[in-house]
Amino acid sequence: MKKIILTLFFSILLSLGITACKPSEPAADIIVFTQTGCPHCEHAMAYINNMLKKQMPTITVAEYNILASQENKDLFKKYVRQFNITGSSIGTPLIIVRGTALIGWEKSIQEKIIKVLEQK
Repeated sequence: MKKIILTLFFSILLSLGITACKPSEPAADIIVFTQTGCPHCEHAMAYINNMLKKQMPTITVAEYNILASQENKDLFKKYVRQFNITGSSIGTPLIIVRGTALIGWEKSIQEKIIKVLEQK
């Protein structure tokens, strides 16, 4: 009986330890994957930080430069798989707005960001 209890106890501890080591999901209204030297990424972040945050000061933004760390690159790959982004569509900026993936940067993306933020 003691073996069963000890095994159960260590199993619980092990599972808690593994859970605590998992990377946490970004908690932001807008998640932006960028890379150094990408002019579209720079324009997207400038718009979000300088224009959008003035219009909607309570929104939260998380930027991940995929060239800065393996963790950022892995998180980027996770979202690419999650949203089934394939082929030439894979790139930066990848903007996730409250669960909606937007790829690239152009005027229509700005409008889509605002539309999604206003819906929820």
